Amino acid sequence: MSLFISYREITYVPSDSGVRIIITTDVLCHAWLRVTATSPNLHKKISIIRGLPLKEDIRFCFVVFGDFEQFEAGDTYIHTFYIEDWPAGTTKWFYPFASVAGIFSVSTGPFFEYLNTGIAPVPVPDAMYHLNSVDPELRPIGGGGAWIDIDLSYEAPLGASGVILCLVNSDAGQEQRVALRKPGTTYDLYTDMMRDSITWVIVGLSSSRQIQARAETTGRVHFYVMGFTGPKVVFPDTPIDIFPTVVDSYHSTDINTLWPDARLILTDLSSSRLSDTTHSIRPSGSSKELYQGSYRKWPFSIVGADGNVQTKLAGIGHPISRWLAYAYIPDTVYTSLNGIDLGALTGGAWTAKHTIALSADARWAFVEMTHAIASLDVSIRKRYSYFDEKFRNAAHAWLITHVDESSFFEIYSGGGASTQLLLAGT
Repeated sequence: MSLFISYREITYVPSDSGVRIIITTDVLCHAWLRVTATSPNLHKKISIIRGLPLKEDIRFCFVVFGDFEQFEAGDTYIHTFYIEDWPAGTTKWFYPFASVAGIFSVSTGPFFEYLNTGIAPVPVPDAMYHLNSVDPELRPIGGGGAWIDIDLSYEAPLGASGVILCLVNSDAGQEQRVALRKPGTTYDLYTDMMRDSITWVIVGLSSSRQIQARAETTGRVHFYVMGFTGPKVVFPDTPIDIFPTVVDSYHSTDINTLWPDARLILTDLSSSRLSDTTHSIRPSGSSKELYQGSYRKWPFSIVGADGNVQTKLAGIGHPISRWLAYAYIPDTVYTSLNGIDLGALTGGAWTAKHTIALSADARWAFVEMTHAIASLDVSIRKRYSYFDEKFRNAAHAWLITHVDESSFFEIYSGGGASTQLLLAGT
C-alpha cells in the first residue's frame, strides 16, 4: 500500500519558552515531528532515481533528536505540536512524518529550520470572523440517525469556539431529519428540515474542533463552513428553555439570570412540518412583529434591556416542538431593538445591502427575512463571493453572512420578501 502525504502549510506560534507548530496535510493522517537542536549533517551519495544514476544525491541526517506526536487524536487534516524547551532566540530543525490508519508512509516531509523569536502572532479575533473563502467546500453529514463527530480542525483554527454553517437539504422529494450540537452537550432536537431547503446555524466546537451531527439519510444533508467564532462567543453545556406556554401569545424568558453578560442569543427551534410552525422571537421592549411559518430553523435575537427575550409559536401542542437558547455573544455586536428595514429585494436576483446603519466596522450581518409566498429560493453571501447556493425557504428565514471591507453583502430572493437587519457584529 503506497501512502502519499502532502504537507501543505505550516504555521508557527512562538513564545518565550517554546513553539507551537501547526501543519496542514492533504489527507487524513496522524503526524509526528522529529526535532533536533543540532544542525543536520549533509551527505552526498551515489543513487539511482527513476532509472537515472546520480553521482551526488544530497541527503541530510539528524544525529541527536526527539520525536513529538501531534496533539489531536486519530487521523486529522490539521496537526498541532507543542515543542517545549525551545528558548527564544534559539534555532531548531525538524521534519514531519505520518501514518494513515496506523500504516506509516515510507517518505517524510522536508526538513525545516526555525528561529524562535518569542513574539506571538495576532491571536484569533474575539468575536466572529470568516475564512476568507469565496468558494467554501460542501461537506456531507452521514445518515442513519446516530450522532457522529465531525472533525473541523481543517476549517477552524485553534482558539475558535464555534463554526458558522450554511446547512442544505438537497433532497427535492422529502424532508430530512437533522440535529446539530456542540460535543459534551446532551440536548437532542432531531426533527424535519424542509425538502430542497437552506438555512444558517452556528454550532459550538469541542477542544479538538469537532461538532456533533445526526441526519436521517446519507448524502441528503450537507453543509458549508462559512466562518468561525472566537472565544467571546459562548456555548454553555446547558441550554435555556424559551418555549412559549400559550399558543399565538408572546412568552417572556429571563436570559440574564443564567447568562448575565448575554447580548445576543442563538436558539434551536425544533417543530414538526405537520403542525403550524409560525414563530417569532424578539427582545423584550421591541415592537418587531415578523410572525411567519417555517420549520427546522436556528433563530437569533437580541436580549432586551431587562435581560428578557419574547417568543411566540403557533404549534406548541406538537410533542416534538421545542425551543432552546444554546449560545450567546456578550458584546462586540451592534443591535437594533426593532430591526432596520433593508428595503425591497429584486426577485430572482442578488441584491446588495449593507450594515453601515448599525456599524461601518462590522464583519458579520444577522438578517431576518419573511415572505408571503409559501416557499421561494433564498440565499445570502458576502459581496463579490462566488458562493451561489440557492434553495427553498418556507416563509421565515434566518440568515448569517460576513460582509466585505465596505460593509456590503448580498441577499437572493426568488420573489418578494421583507427583510430586516437585526444585528451587525465584529
